[in-house]
Amino acid sequence: MEDYYFHFTTIASYEISEAVLLREIIYIFQGIEGTIIKLDPTTDAYRISNNVGVPKSVRDLVNKLGELGWLYRKVRKYLDARSGDRALGLVGQSFCAALQQELSEYYRLMAVLEGQQQLSDQGVVGEGASGSLTLRRLVIWTYDPLLRLRTLAALVDTCKGKKGGALLSAIHTYMQHGDPFVRSLVKHMLNLVSKAMFAHIRKLLRFFFIEVDYTVRDERLWFDKYSLRKQMLPSFIPIDMATKILNIGKSINFIRHVCQDRSPIGTSGEQSLGRTKSEENAAAAQLTADEEFSGPALQEMIDTAYSVTSKKLLEILFTKYQFLDHLKALRLYMLLGQGDFIRHLMDLLEPDLAKPASTLYMHNLTGVMETAIRATNAQYENPEMLKRLGRLNRGIYHPTD
Repeated sequence: MEDYYFHFTTIASYEISEAVLLREIIYIFQGIEGTIIKLDPTTDAYRISNNVGVPKSVRDLVNKLGELGWLYRKVRKYLDARSGDRALGLVGQSFCAALQQELSEYYRLMAVLEGQQQLSDQGVVGEGASGSLTLRRLVIWTYDPLLRLRTLAALVDTCKGKKGGALLSAIHTYMQHGDPFVRSLVKHMLNLVSKAMFAHIRKLLRFFFIEVDYTVRDERLWFDKYSLRKQMLPSFIPIDMATKILNIGKSINFIRHVCQDRSPIGTSGEQSLGRTKSEENAAAAQLTADEEFSGPALQEMIDTAYSVTSKKLLEILFTKYQFLDHLKALRLYMLLGQGDFIRHLMDLLEPDLAKPASTLYMHNLTGVMETAIRATNAQYENPEMLKRLGRLNRGIYHPTD
């Protein structure tokens, strides 16, 4: 352990022990200058005073550790300057709250280091012992916090003077970082900050004529999640048009959340639906003034979007999920339409069904079903349908279950 400890007290030419430097470094980590380590205004970094005698290797270690205190001071100054500033808006305030949350983890580390230092000062942990605090160990212990604070300080620089969507965009640019540690931290920060924006959007949606129930699960998205609020419907939008708008939104959300399809909506990329969106935005300002827009122009825009989204949804259901094939399979096998298969299956099952129910087991019934499939025209069925037909046996349980 002698490589990790500096016996300053045994070298007469040096004045400062490592224990004193450790105490000051922990203060520096909290943005507090000491008597030996101070903020150098010329280099804007924490340095050991030139008149203090310490080896160059120790001075370099202290300079390296001082970066953590400098980064903390930078983030802390940003927070102090913007604390309670309402001009930041909800997103800016959320960014400050997210920074404060990250610093809370940092404060816990400082508490641990101070406790370790006090134990060393009281002689509970002997100098040079495996659990003692040294400058070199401190470099290792603060490695992850250093990376974390470097990222936070970079975000602080990037987000200065920004608010709202611009601030979110500034944070999002760091999602392209190659370091997984940095990317994970930025993702966490972005999730925390964006909550305020989405909460605000949800509040605004309360004034829209389509109501969203966020408690509804995706399985009931089409039927229960979205509904019309007729009392909020503008006078220039008839009920049939509002119903189409509702179905457009339901189709898009069904495609994205239930079908898990993120491909563009439209025949040529997303240009078809994209043009509709831009037309809607351009015409929104003229909504009350342009009498024509509230008639045929608006109707045409809604019809186009309705056609594009409906076509995309049906395409996914009929091709990717083979909806019609599933309906055909239900008719053939669940509703007994495939006569040869059903007859042969029942003939094969007759000996088993004559036995007590407690002797029926799924693996036996599965073998019987596979035999019936191979011996009838069912063998030519779509393999995906046959796979799901075999899963029907999973609904059969042992009577004691």
